Amino acid sequence: MKNEKITMLKEAGILFAITLLAGLLLGVVYEVTKEPRKIQQERLVQEACIAAFPEAKAQGKALQFTAIEAVPSQETLSALAETMVEIGTVYEAKADDVFYGYVVEAISTKGYGGKIVLYVGVTADGTVGGVSIGSGHPIAVQSMLCAPPSDPAANIAQAVALKQAGCGGRE
Repeated sequence: MKNEKITMLKEAGILFAITLLAGLLLGVVYEVTKEPRKIQQERLVQEACIAAFPEAKAQGKALQFTAIEAVPSQETLSALAETMVEIGTVYEAKADDVFYGYVVEAISTKGYGGKIVLYVGVTADGTVGGVSIGSGHPIAVQSMLCAPPSDPAANIAQAVALKQAGCGGRE
């Protein structure tokens, strides 16, 4: 009985040491990767903001995006909360001190693999300039072929069309 207790305590001590070491290593990895992850997130936001203004990009304009303080009304926030959508950061888009519009970060909390972040460009005249999906999480989209199974040529043509449209799993 005494040997069993000693063995159990040794095993518990070993498991504790392994858990402690794993926790310490995770902490070190977190600290080492904190700044690169922040830089990557900032780069993703900038790319999403640029994609939200396709006309400016096509004209070669170098837009600058600055986060601004924008607070939607309580009524708007309540309506969005019912649909599980949040308003994140709002960015002002300018190039050479010329105002182009805003980029609004809209966050859906109901994504399959986490939050889905949309960046919506609203031009100075109030029209939607473009929309970019920029959460950094992959978005799963499932497609199906509509041709009857007895028609392999039609199924192959639909699969090729889906692949050309950007669907089609990993390379």
